[in-house]
Amino acid sequence: MLLWQDSFRERLAAGGRYVIHFDNRDVGRTTCCPPGEPNYDRPGNPRTHRLTSG
Repeated sequence: MLLWQDSFRERLAAGGRYVIHFDNRDVGRTTCCPPGEPNYDRPGNPRTHRLTSG
């Protein structure tokens, strides 16, 4: 959504849409961990989210 002009987002909102503007330019760059840590995808981790088919 960084590429969308403010005027476009304003028109969406004016038309009754909810517009959320995420600024993800620094996603993943503020934390440095050794490879494998933290182990978010370990089996049994309640925060693990997986997409499964049907």
